[in-house]
Amino acid sequence: EGTEGASKTVPDFLMDDQPSIIVLNAKAAQLELELAEATRVCEQQRNKMWAMRTDGEPVSETARLEMRVLTQTKVELRRRLAITQLDLDLERICLYLEREIEQSTSLGLQKQLVAEFGLLDKQLQPLLAILGEVPDYNIVIDDIDESELEILAKEISELKVRLGFGMANQMDLTKGLRDFWEESLGKFKEGVDFYVKGTKMLFGDVVYAMWLFKRTTQGYTLKPREVRTIRRTLKDILTFFPALIILIIPLTPFGHVLVFSFIQRFYPDFFPTAFSDRRQNLMKMYEEIERK
Repeated sequence: EGTEGASKTVPDFLMDDQPSIIVLNAKAAQLELELAEATRVCEQQRNKMWAMRTDGEPVSETARLEMRVLTQTKVELRRRLAITQLDLDLERICLYLEREIEQSTSLGLQKQLVAEFGLLDKQLQPLLAILGEVPDYNIVIDDIDESELEILAKEISELKVRLGFGMANQMDLTKGLRDFWEESLGKFKEGVDFYVKGTKMLFGDVVYAMWLFKRTTQGYTLKPREVRTIRRTLKDILTFFPALIILIIPLTPFGHVLVFSFIQRFYPDFFPTAFSDRRQNLMKMYEEIERK
């Protein structure tokens, strides 16, 4: 069999009923649940601490320590889930290669794939040690390098594509298109909501700045914080129109992304502060606190 013939083979995804796959699927599902719960508790604690600061109450050292522990737990669970998913991918690849070797009359290509699989598996073993799968290693979760995980995940993904795993998406083209449409629509709605909120915030800033300026004509002396607010609002007004012009320039969506990414990286103060993630996140926190 040649390389082209192997690349067009679609793996049998019914292999998910294999005992090893079932076990790893169960572990991944459990870690996903634990990560979701840890994320919820961490966010709850963060909102609690923010409410205390807003009310002028001191945040105790115990609460700070608890927040650090919750954050570390969330990071650890995320890394454990990533490692488990990589182990699951390699187990599927292993089962697939075993079946291919049994059915193949020429092992030339298979030998190369098995060698590549062996290298990836060797890189994964120290990470599996963290999950207690390989007791010969002594590594703690903090020793994991995020970039190492990303590189390994990319290499495993590329091997899956070469084996034909990616072709499984063709089995449900309608679902793939529907998911793509729903994701694109969701991102579009988020973008519109972001700019609508930013515009409202900028309008509110302008009204407040005008009110402060009117008070100065009546003899009121502005506080340093109010002076900074007026300066920030004036800067936002000056930068609003250039940013709006860039937004309405007839570029492709990808072109807009490139332009805005370039500006945000090299000229972070170019955009009005009302259209920054920081201020919008703060506004979101305020709204959540008010609803409670």
